[in-house]
Amino acid sequence: MKTVKNSESYTYLDKDTNFRGTIKTSKLVLEGSMQGDVHASDAIHLKKGSVLRGDIKAKNISFDEGSVYNGKLLVGPSRNGS
Repeated sequence: MKTVKNSESYTYLDKDTNFRGTIKTSKLVLEGSMQGDVHASDAIHLKKGSVLRGDIKAKNISFDEGSVYNGKLLVGPSRNGS
């Protein structure tokens, strides 16, 4: 398992990616496959054909038709208002 921390930036996993681990970032765009949790301070976008198995915590999330998601979902501002 890997941990990727890009708290102030944009993280992109392309269609050839098969990532296992945790991602902490500002924004995530997923086109490939991922198994693990995602914490995004801003937004997550799952593109058509992407697969995410894990928990999501983000202010905003969007799913393209044809994306697959399985896990817990917490959307909205954090309790501290950020």
